[in-house]
Amino acid sequence: MRYSEVLNSLYSISSRRWSLGLERTGRLCEGLGNPQEKFKATHVTGTNGKGSVTAMIAEAIGEERACGRYVSPHVDTFRERIVVDGKKISERETATEFENVSSAARKIRGITFFEFTTGMAFDYFARKRAARAVLEVGMGGRLDATNIADGDSVAITNVGLEHTEWLGKTVEQIAREKCGLIKDGAFVATCETGRALRTIRGECKKRKAELLVLEEDFDYETVECSDLANDYSIRCKRKYEVGLAMLGAHQGKNAALAAAMCEKIGLGKNSIERGISRAVMPCRLEVVSRKPLVIMDGAHNPHGARELAKSLKLFKREFVFVIGVMKTKDARGFLMELAGLGGTAIVTSSSVPGALGTKKLEKIAEESGIFGEVIAVEGADEKQGVGDEKVWRG
Repeated sequence: MRYSEVLNSLYSISSRRWSLGLERTGRLCEGLGNPQEKFKATHVTGTNGKGSVTAMIAEAIGEERACGRYVSPHVDTFRERIVVDGKKISERETATEFENVSSAARKIRGITFFEFTTGMAFDYFARKRAARAVLEVGMGGRLDATNIADGDSVAITNVGLEHTEWLGKTVEQIAREKCGLIKDGAFVATCETGRALRTIRGECKKRKAELLVLEEDFDYETVECSDLANDYSIRCKRKYEVGLAMLGAHQGKNAALAAAMCEKIGLGKNSIERGISRAVMPCRLEVVSRKPLVIMDGAHNPHGARELAKSLKLFKREFVFVIGVMKTKDARGFLMELAGLGGTAIVTSSSVPGALGTKKLEKIAEESGIFGEVIAVEGADEKQGVGDEKVWRG
């Protein structure tokens, strides 16, 4: 199959009814020869920061051994989701994995897009003989497709109220779902310091899992955090100095969590410093142009917007915001976290299924009263679809 045909087939799966559960993924992996048993897995879960932490850990591991990285969603190309040793899966390999998984999934009813792509990633990691894979969890943890992997370590960035219809109405309930990733005897590291931490402690105790907590077992200090540099001193059992490729004050905490995980995995000091420093992910306070200044960020909930607002203040200027939100997100809460930044808001809607309509978002933005001006721009032509290599990325 041609790569474009593979993408069309994959995206047609994404329109199916979505559901959590491990039974379909288990059957799929069995049909593939159980590739998830051929590498060790580190899971990364949490409300925000999962992608950045996943990239940092995977880059550091890749300094010493073959390492896979699985993230979602993608920004520029589907191939971002499946990476080994810093190299995206090729178009030809994507087609091969699609055909492999299609054969294994033929008799499995109701398989979801995420379950299908998880099967592709696991099979690819096994074929590439990855020693370990760092897996960004899709949602929650206990019933997430990635939980079929043989995980011995879990990073929990933080716990917020998101996907409450699936994971629970309180942070304690959501934390319990995320802790469903923890296997007996595993080790866990978290930046969570709120109410959910008590739940995480309790779940670790049940599973005899070692727990490392920010400000107790590891910590960090800011050396420089500006619109040009992002340097931190991290304390775990050893001390690390990192100069991050990704900007934003929130990345210091992510780097500390990644360092704690990498140290427990057994990586050397130089590998940890180099890997964490060079890790990048698209749309994480990504400066795509300096003249004029253009920044892209994928914040999608109030907590993410709060961290984004803090980081934008580093640039010491007023912004024009171009904002699109999915229907399932707290658009009002998201916008209110941008209060104090001023500027103009251009609200729009993408052609992705489930995007909040432009008129509704315009009303919410005007009611928030935090922007000097709100301009509504109709969304992208639906004929663009959700194809690869978005035109707006050049």
